[in-house]
Amino acid sequence: MIRTSASGPSIVIFGGGAIGAFIGASLVHSGGNVTIVDPWFQNVHNMKTGGVRVETPDEELVVPVSALHLDELDRLPRPIDILIVAVKSYDTEWAVRLMRQFISTSTTIISAQNGMNEELLQQLVSPTQIVGCVITMAAEMFVPALTRRTTPTSSSACVLGELDGKDSPRVQSIARLLKPMGDVRVTRNIWGELWSKLCLNAMSNATSGLTGMTPRELWMTPSAVTLEIGLAAEGIRVAETLEVHVEPVLGRISPSSITAAHEGDVGAMLLVSAAIQQAASERVGKNENKSSLLVDVLKGRRTEIDYLNGYIVRRGAKTGIPTPINSAMVGLIHRVEQGAIPAQPSNLALLSNAAPI
Repeated sequence: MIRTSASGPSIVIFGGGAIGAFIGASLVHSGGNVTIVDPWFQNVHNMKTGGVRVETPDEELVVPVSALHLDELDRLPRPIDILIVAVKSYDTEWAVRLMRQFISTSTTIISAQNGMNEELLQQLVSPTQIVGCVITMAAEMFVPALTRRTTPTSSSACVLGELDGKDSPRVQSIARLLKPMGDVRVTRNIWGELWSKLCLNAMSNATSGLTGMTPRELWMTPSAVTLEIGLAAEGIRVAETLEVHVEPVLGRISPSSITAAHEGDVGAMLLVSAAIQQAASERVGKNENKSSLLVDVLKGRRTEIDYLNGYIVRRGAKTGIPTPINSAMVGLIHRVEQGAIPAQPSNLALLSNAAPI
């Protein structure tokens, strides 16, 4: 069980971007004992002086929060009860190493990130300290201390699960603790959920960054949908080779339908395309979002492509599963990062030509 006090367990969120800020503000708004740590100076400064401004399709509010710069970590309690890691995947290792001085064997560590960071965390801390997490809501941050959630607050926020697939009082306790951020579900197949999210990121997050299009725009473009199905299908094949039972992608599309569609099954293609278009119809107005990888491109910073599509490519190489579309995507996104090509819809043709379907 999670150790608690009169003010609740001490929670540190390392990373105050869109997701970290939303989680922190949600928990604080409900009385949680939360501190946000972030390396972005202006972001922390604005949180200190004006709190976190939260915008959702349902409401807008400002939540006063406790926020710290990296040189203020001595103000944290020792040990903390829960560490939520919400930095970019490529910052995971140094962030956790920096926080080791505040972690004990009783500290629970949660990755609120894209990618398969639970694998990396197991190399840094005891696997028994980790609770697996898949963030299922969408949020973005373009202004310091302003987080905009684009999915309704009543919808799914995250999925939690013990890495060994067992139910436990700990994971149930954390699910209750995180309930203020939205619907929280507990699973006994967290690896299947992680791979499902990875495949979604590979198909839509990366393609959004490549084209400059939002997920909704991509999902309404037939040529993009065909490529996205191919990207997801490669990831599903790799996961299945690793004996992972992948959960439905987007919470509604069976992995077998995606692989069948990619292999030319017309019925499966119609089924998957219809499900994707239905998802697109739900992302209108305030619900439309820019993917995190596109946000990185627009901000001119490093993307997480090597931890998304690149991860599928690396695991595919080890298991003997070809991943030509994901490999082509990684190369093209690196060209976008380098400024060699702009993010624009015509890049769909570059992807198609680099990895013919």
